[in-house]
Amino acid sequence: MPVVLVFLIAAAVLGLVGLLIRVLAVLLVGATALVAHPIQTTLRILQYGCAIIGGLAVLFALLLWFGEPHDKPLRLISSHAYPYPVGFGMVIGVIVLCGVLSSLFGRLADRPSRAERKIMDILRQPQEQVVRVVHEYTPTTPTAADTLPDRQIIDTTAVDTTETYLESNTPVTQDKNASM
Repeated sequence: MPVVLVFLIAAAVLGLVGLLIRVLAVLLVGATALVAHPIQTTLRILQYGCAIIGGLAVLFALLLWFGEPHDKPLRLISSHAYPYPVGFGMVIGVIVLCGVLSSLFGRLADRPSRAERKIMDILRQPQEQVVRVVHEYTPTTPTAADTLPDRQIIDTTAVDTTETYLESNTPVTQDKNASM
């Protein structure tokens, strides 16, 4: 019998330690999310709070429906005697209100932020063709009087249809064999 008691105490202690570690992890993740996205995190907290309250209201409705006699006035909510449908109707109203608020908070939390909407608007715009002018210098043959060869400017215009102007940071290089 003492061995079972030791195992039960050890299991209880380890269970409490595990519970504390989980609570600290949830608080750490919640604090990090609150700093990174305060509005979305607040809406998620409200959504989960409404879901918990709605779940408890469902349990209370089951208690009212199956635990109380239907022929007597309801005295479970307060010391005043309410008729039974009024108490049950209030609980059903709380359940419906929690469902509506929970879905509203979820839709608001999933809504893209202003910066995300601005980026999406930029990406939805039609892409423009970018025209880049590339100057290539080709050496000519040196003459006897000149020590340095003369250079001739060849103007090549490249039309790039794959990128938008905002995305293009690198110059276009053309293959020398393709121009000949």
